[in-house]
Amino acid sequence: MDAVRRLTDFPSSGRAVPEVGRDDLREIILEGYRVVYQIRGDRIIVVTVFEGHMCFSESDADGNSTD
Repeated sequence: MDAVRRLTDFPSSGRAVPEVGRDDLREIILEGYRVVYQIRGDRIIVVTVFEGHMCFSESDADGNSTD
């Protein structure tokens, strides 16, 4: 949780999600999990947390996943 809390002070510290290529969708890797978050102005929104071996699609960011 501390790593996620640090995002409020350092929102660009995570990498851009490689599958999507949008600078506002970023991720950090924690103990085998991917924490994907979106930067919206001065807010950080955690979009999803999932196992690190899985792929992320842009539809996941919009809440339209069919999985």
